Amino acid sequence: MAASPIQYGCSVAVITVVDEAHQLFRAAIGNPQPKERDGWHWTVAELPAADGGVHVVVEAQAPERSHLPAQAFATRMLQSWRPRTLIIADCGGGIWGADPDRARDGLELGDVVISDFIKYYELQKLRDGQRIPRDLRWLAPSMRLSATARDLDAIQPRWRDRLQVARDGVPHLLAGQLVCGDKLLADEASDEVQHIVETYDKALAVDMETVGVAVAAMDAVDDGHSLSWVALRGISDWIDRPDNQETRDDWKPAACDAAVSAALAVIAATPAEVAGATPEEAEAVDELHRRLDNDFTVPSEAFPSTVRGPFGTATRNDVVTHVARRHGIALIGSAGVGKSTVLHQAALASTSPLEPFPLLIDLRSWQAEDSGDLAKNPTGDALLPSMDVLLRASLQRLGVELLQLIVARRDVLLFVDGINEVPYGDVAYPILKLLHEYMRKFPRARVLVTDREARSFYDTSGWETLRLEPLAIEAVRQRLDERFGRGAADKLESAIELLRIPFFLERALQGDRIDNASRASVLASFFTDHLRLTDEQLDALAAMAFATYVEALQRTFTIEDITNAIGGELVDQLRVAEAVRGDDEHLVFGHQLEHDYLAARHLMADPDLWTPETFDQVTFEASSFDAPAMALETIAQEADRDRFVRALYNWNWRGTITAMEWVEREGRPSASPDLRAAILALAAEKRFDAIEGSRTRAEAQLARFEDSLAATFHGLPDVAALIAAVAAIESSAPWFSEWQQLFCRPLDIAPTAAEVALLASSDALLGWTAANVVRRLPASSEAIAAIGALYDRSLSERPDDQPIRWRAVHALGAWPTSASAEPLLRALGDSSNWVVYGAVRSLVEIAAATDDPALRDHIVEQLRQEASELPSEALGEIAQAALHRDGTPAFVAAIRPLLMSILNAQSGGDRERWQSRIDTFDQHWSRE
Repeated sequence: MAASPIQYGCSVAVITVVDEAHQLFRAAIGNPQPKERDGWHWTVAELPAADGGVHVVVEAQAPERSHLPAQAFATRMLQSWRPRTLIIADCGGGIWGADPDRARDGLELGDVVISDFIKYYELQKLRDGQRIPRDLRWLAPSMRLSATARDLDAIQPRWRDRLQVARDGVPHLLAGQLVCGDKLLADEASDEVQHIVETYDKALAVDMETVGVAVAAMDAVDDGHSLSWVALRGISDWIDRPDNQETRDDWKPAACDAAVSAALAVIAATPAEVAGATPEEAEAVDELHRRLDNDFTVPSEAFPSTVRGPFGTATRNDVVTHVARRHGIALIGSAGVGKSTVLHQAALASTSPLEPFPLLIDLRSWQAEDSGDLAKNPTGDALLPSMDVLLRASLQRLGVELLQLIVARRDVLLFVDGINEVPYGDVAYPILKLLHEYMRKFPRARVLVTDREARSFYDTSGWETLRLEPLAIEAVRQRLDERFGRGAADKLESAIELLRIPFFLERALQGDRIDNASRASVLASFFTDHLRLTDEQLDALAAMAFATYVEALQRTFTIEDITNAIGGELVDQLRVAEAVRGDDEHLVFGHQLEHDYLAARHLMADPDLWTPETFDQVTFEASSFDAPAMALETIAQEADRDRFVRALYNWNWRGTITAMEWVEREGRPSASPDLRAAILALAAEKRFDAIEGSRTRAEAQLARFEDSLAATFHGLPDVAALIAAVAAIESSAPWFSEWQQLFCRPLDIAPTAAEVALLASSDALLGWTAANVVRRLPASSEAIAAIGALYDRSLSERPDDQPIRWRAVHALGAWPTSASAEPLLRALGDSSNWVVYGAVRSLVEIAAATDDPALRDHIVEQLRQEASELPSEALGEIAQAALHRDGTPAFVAAIRPLLMSILNAQSGGDRERWQSRIDTFDQHWSRE
């Protein structure tokens, strides 16, 4: 694709459909002689532009109505003329809606509806009385052109002077949703009309061609043609009101006249030369196209993915429109659900010079050595240097100097793929802060990031969170039926859950096996069956992949790394198969799930690696639990699975629950029944935690399981009922009897020395159970002193000591005494961020529960003094723990000034986030 404006053969192409619209357009520009090109006669004219220049405008009437003919004709027009802008100007049917006295949004006959979002109601399969949605890729309507059309009364106040048809009243302009299909809807009482009106409750109009044009536009973009388009539909009738055929006959000329007049006004309001479209920018856009074409795979299947957000549901085609409207959006979804594909499509959809400038950053290519150059507080003078560091991971060779020139002249969309691909605390969190600060400093910038979980950062920063959902089971069944014959999915049982993830469905449709029941088995089959790697070769590749995570703390590796592991010939084979991509300096696996699987394979094979430190490394500080989950999937023996689950629980209870639930969803046992019951019981106890956020998280995690035991635990009213339920579980395992006795011990007796000693148990399950159990019990000076001494004895850098210190600080928070607070205050300087986090939480708990004003004030003052040195997660926990069930008015009065002092010490986006936390604090306590 050329990198200069000569790629365009004209400024604007206009598609009309009905005769009235075609003739009115020609008459409005003086009925020029048709010009023949590529076997078709076109209306060609030069029209004035907003900047004093001239637009070359080409118009033609589509030969037939409906989606497929419109797609074919639009493709022909785009290939023949290569316009910069495409406009559909024609009539359409309006949707009145439920109000008998007023149509939706006050729409009237003869008004013009401007495409905002589009829906395709035909894109469904009727099966067993159900409508099963399908999916198409299309280019979303241009926000720039839609906004221009919507604001014509201000930009071109005399645009109605172009009207040629006499009518009652004047046309108005309304931006709204268009619903498209292939039917001329003339019966207001038909089931199809009622389905459209009820299903698309925000739509204003229907038509028969817009989706076809949008699909052709997306195909053109895929081929390197940067394009903007919009549809303008004059309302000629109501699809859901009587006598719509007669109404259409009466109003069609005026409706077409309004659409044509609006289209001409949009053309006049658009500059001939786009400000800011410099050769450097054009080259950067071209480079984006080249990199996406060469280094990434666009799935051959278009799946009916659903995006959920505050607005309801949408398709992936609509994401770029939401990004252009908001300053910060996070697209959340599990691994393989298609987040990167959505982001890549959104970036390509923005490559027209009329649209915001797209900049795509792929954090899979992040280099660990760059982390030190990224400011922890990217404000003031640190903002632009930190942005320059982030741009090293861009697909486009573009430094901050050029970015600043661009953002001074036009909007910029920053697409950042893979927040979960880098360690959260040291890299991802500073990047998110950087992006937020950049948007605050430069309002023309907007950001879309992809992530695997909805972090508190997004909520407290005022970002919008969209969730990309797995596919509906019926949509999966339909694709399997089409590929393998009707009924192919009937025997899959739990395996069909896996195929709801587009990555795995794509693999199944490309091969001949659909019965792989786990992610690990699908990926193992890819390496062994498809790539023909031997077990020895695969083990060597897995060791290299694991080392990339654990030793290099990144997802990229060099040609030397992989060649040393498996040999040059095999490396060439992997690159040809696109299992490995990139240049020789920065290589990555074709999909991060493949890298996760390889790391999991190596992790699974060596129990000595099952440590909190290693789990932190392979999950990039708990940013993604896929590697440990796939390791658990591949462990064959129950005893080994139990050992792994215990080790995982010693690291992160939420990661353990996530891994277990995923394995069970695929129809496999996650652990022995006894261990599973113990872990679910420990999760259920958190439902009764004194801190609101902990209760909420526990409810959500326990709800992931659908069996009777989980349901029983989920419905219990208090800890006493939970203890009774656990006591009723029968088991012959000696360890379970010991654990059960500990968990179910009486609530009215202070902890014994033996129970306190269990906090240091090498059995992580017993150790954490003991920490939770002693929190329920009456305080004793002996227990408090013993736990404090246990903390002091564990002050070392040995990996086994860190969980012991965390258990100790966790337990001490239950007893609001000075003796408990003393070791917790010392723990604020601990070398482990997790221990510091636990200590902060426990100190706030003591401040909430104590009746001693002096102790409360002492804790608050010490937290104030240490606040500037606390890790970000621990600092944020002050606000989270302040939503404590036992908080008194005196506690609220004491803790709020601490929160305000932290707020006042912040700058930029951190200040906004802390203001959000304080607002939550105030709302919470105003309800109490």
